[in-house]
Amino acid sequence: MTRAARAGALALALAGLSTPASAQVRPPARTADTSETARYRDLLVGVRDSIHPVSAAIITFRRDLSSAGPETVTAKAAELVRACGRARAALVTLPPRLEPSAAPPRARSAADALRQATRELDHQLRDDCERGLRFEGLAGAPDSLRAWGPYRTARLRQTINRFDAASNRFASAVGFKFPIPGR
Repeated sequence: MTRAARAGALALALAGLSTPASAQVRPPARTADTSETARYRDLLVGVRDSIHPVSAAIITFRRDLSSAGPETVTAKAAELVRACGRARAALVTLPPRLEPSAAPPRARSAADALRQATRELDHQLRDDCERGLRFEGLAGAPDSLRAWGPYRTARLRQTINRFDAASNRFASAVGFKFPIPGR
C-alpha cells in the first residue's frame, strides 16, 4: 500500500469518528415495549396457570367415571367445580387489561380475539362447570354426573383449547412465547 493510500484510509477512518452525535445511528429504545411485553406475559401466564388445573381436574374427574363409587364421583366433581371457580376469578382480571385500543397496533386484532375467547371461557366455566356439575346433597347426583359429566367436560375442554389458541396468538403478536409449564 502506498503512502498516499494509507493517508487516504486514515483520513476516512478519522472522518467516521468525527461524525456529529446527531448524525450517528442509534438502535431504537425498547424499554417501553419490553416492559409492556413483560406486563402482558405476566398477566397471561398467571391466567394460564389458573386454567391448567381445570384441565387436570377434568382428567381426574373423567378417570374411572363409570366404575367409581358415588362418593368418589361427587368428590371429583366438587374438586372440578372449585378449580373452575379459581379460574373464573383469574379470568375476571383479563378483559379490562386487554382493551384492543391499548394494545400495540400489531396485536389489536389478537387482543380482541382473546377478549372474546375469555368471555366464552368464563361463560363455559360458569354454565358447564360451576352450575352443571354442582350436585351436592342430591340423591341422583352421581348418576347425573356420570351421564352429563363427559358432555360438559368435553365442551369445557374445547373452550379451554380455543382460549389457549387465542392466548398464543396474542402472545406471538405482542412478542413473547409462553414458558413451558414446570420449567
